[in-house]
Amino acid sequence: MEHRNDSGMEKGTSSHRRNTVVRLPNISYAEFRSNHLVLNQPVVIGPDLIQNWACLRYWRGAFSEEEQPNAARANTNKITLSTGYSSPNFDYMLEDYGEFVVPVDEDGCRSQKSLREVIDIWRSNDAKGRRLYVKDWHLALQLEKSDVRMEPFYTTPRIFADDWMNNYYLEKTDDDFRFVYMGPEGTFTRLHRDVYTSYSWSTNVVGRKRWWLFPPEVTQYITKPNGETIGDGNLLRDAGDAETVYATVEGWPNWPIAREKMIVVEQEEGESIFVPSGWYHQVLNLTFCISINHNWSNSHNFESMYHSMVEATRRVEDSIQDVKELLQKRSSQGGWEEEWHTITQDLLKQDSGWDWSTLLAMVETNLKYPRELPPLIIRRDAQELEMTEQVSCVKRNDPKMIPDRKFMVDKIIPCITHFAQSEWGRSSRYGQLISRLESLLGNKDNRLT
Repeated sequence: MEHRNDSGMEKGTSSHRRNTVVRLPNISYAEFRSNHLVLNQPVVIGPDLIQNWACLRYWRGAFSEEEQPNAARANTNKITLSTGYSSPNFDYMLEDYGEFVVPVDEDGCRSQKSLREVIDIWRSNDAKGRRLYVKDWHLALQLEKSDVRMEPFYTTPRIFADDWMNNYYLEKTDDDFRFVYMGPEGTFTRLHRDVYTSYSWSTNVVGRKRWWLFPPEVTQYITKPNGETIGDGNLLRDAGDAETVYATVEGWPNWPIAREKMIVVEQEEGESIFVPSGWYHQVLNLTFCISINHNWSNSHNFESMYHSMVEATRRVEDSIQDVKELLQKRSSQGGWEEEWHTITQDLLKQDSGWDWSTLLAMVETNLKYPRELPPLIIRRDAQELEMTEQVSCVKRNDPKMIPDRKFMVDKIIPCITHFAQSEWGRSSRYGQLISRLESLLGNKDNRLT
């Protein structure tokens, strides 16, 4: 028997067929590359991957076998936890990060608050606190910009160190794609795909999460051209458990196809999940959670990112065709193209933070400057810290942790050639950059253009 609710969704009495994700205690780079980067498949990796992270010692409070409030540091924490998971060590967080301003999401509305203010609201246990979620907190970047010498609170796992996005942003800008997420049970991130089909990895330092994952082949069944997704309602959050999800949804005739491909993962404390390129995902905190997340990319998903940029550029251009027509009328003798390109690229950058110059410069930086990732910082100490091998930064140019140069070049050249021959690549602003890329790619005698 089918039961229809007010949303026009029918919920079946039988549960959804469970698709599984590979879970491993640990993984070598060779295995990760061949089975997950190349095949673009998710994986969950056990606590061995992060066993040396300092935040495991400092950010976790009491580990309770019963559902009791954490009693660490004078009974001041009041978050009730599920059996067998750590509570957040609020007192440590306040001592070291309390005055930092953090981005806060409350039912989709973004604001800025001090971490101290957010923790005070969480500790009050009122309804407002249950909705506050610290998202996209650039803690590592904030600490690196501070004058205080601290111990690294984590290091990028070696299998994720071939990271073009953060290598470029940390080298050339004052921004990055390294985040801390922190929020109580029930806070969540709606269904989305990461910026320009980048990868992500996410590690639960405290607590448990539930993930809904959808492979790229079902994107057309869970999204609409206007940007709407099937997750914009409460479809997944209202499922009740990880297995029972509405069988049909009004306005989404192909949802059953996507539902059959959906993967549901419950991520335990200490586990890391790899979300592949182009996979839509939604995430729910099952307990109070603190996680460390990166968006990242490299040569394996460069083609996907390039075509995502092409699509995004086309969408921007289509949305302002009236502006193009005005420019053409005003410049009847020609010469309007550069202004048109500048307008569309400015809009693209405002929307996503990237434009074509960013993507091309990212390629150049990662071909030209393999280097160590910068240290990530955590703990205040008056003495100079001696960094041990286990907390030192990972070398990007470790030959065992990146593909060979031929693989990278073979992935890059078709995309850069396509760009150089496109109407965008003919813009004068890219001439020198394309020439430098030709040289780096060993293509000087066979020009991309």
